[in-house]
Amino acid sequence: MLSYVWPKDRPDLRARVAIALGLLAGAKMTNVMVPFMFKYAVDELNGLSGHMLNLSDAPNTVATMATAVLIGCKSHLFFYKNHKGPNCFFFFTLNIKNRILLSQSRT
Repeated sequence: MLSYVWPKDRPDLRARVAIALGLLAGAKMTNVMVPFMFKYAVDELNGLSGHMLNLSDAPNTVATMATAVLIGCKSHLFFYKNHKGPNCFFFFTLNIKNRILLSQSRT
């Protein structure tokens, strides 16, 4: 089987296999590093906010969770606005579309 993947007389195929394995290793390393990059980004943003976003007491917890939900919904809409799956405002927009279709069908 190895003779088909790494033939001695095909240097172009060997180069393609080496490049593919290198890209695969790079993708795996990137997937491993993403959680760490998010951790560093959150830590940096928390430092810039003056450590106001924390879960130490009830008011700070409410403010932190509200901020996280708003940022999550906004980023979801910004990055995935053409995405067909449900998002934070999916049911709201579905309701509006249904009302528009209903009003058009009555006329």
